[in-house]
Amino acid sequence: MKYEDIPIVINILIDRLDALIDIMFVSTQEVIDLGNVNYELNIVLDKIDMITDSMEDSNEKSMLESAKYNVTYATLDIMDNVNIVDKINRLRLAKNTMMTIKTNLYNDELD
Repeated sequence: MKYEDIPIVINILIDRLDALIDIMFVSTQEVIDLGNVNYELNIVLDKIDMITDSMEDSNEKSMLESAKYNVTYATLDIMDNVNIVDKINRLRLAKNTMMTIKTNLYNDELD
């Protein structure tokens, strides 16, 4: 992946995480199948790996690892609704981390 493409991919991941958070939130109110959510979360993990490999800044790499940890936590036992709120919060943390990285990249471009 080219370094210039990273902000675009991060935007896509932020949108995808938003959608998955919404789906998981709905699952706290009604019974829905979360199998596709797990599939989508695995795609997010793959994209985070791709971005991490292309990233030059060690601080941003560390932030990506943190986001990856939170997404991984959300994928574990996705069918278990007992901790669904915790999983939603982990995805929110991952999304916020991605937004911070996006802002950092934007600020780097301005410098």
